Amino acid sequence: MGSQRAIELYSIAMVAQFDKTKCKQVGCDQGFHNYLYYEGGLKPFLESHDCTINVHRQGDGAVNNLAAMRNSPLRDQGVVIDGKANDGIVVVNNDKSTPSPVVHQFDRDKELKVALRKKTSSMLAQWRSSIR
Repeated sequence: MGSQRAIELYSIAMVAQFDKTKCKQVGCDQGFHNYLYYEGGLKPFLESHDCTINVHRQGDGAVNNLAAMRNSPLRDQGVVIDGKANDGIVVVNNDKSTPSPVVHQFDRDKELKVALRKKTSSMLAQWRSSIR
């Protein structure tokens, strides 16, 4: 997330890292992100173009990345809770116990993956019936 210019510059850095490594394995992109941020000079590169970068602690930003939390079910960690309507909808909370605006890598948790696939199928079926 960010300004168009910052995203363009970040993309340039990511492509350059790919060109340098030629890595095609699953997960290279995460390695590129980490390398560029922690070792590869991303911050000074962005700042030289009047852009900044902010990295938030897990659960403390607009995007809640769940991949790092897969050591136990998210419900056991208090991250996934039942919705108020008790209709099978679950809520993903951030570290302030409020709903996360954006959830990244929800498919790493079995319960959440099943719940979201079920909701997606239901919404798709409803949409399909509305266009007939």
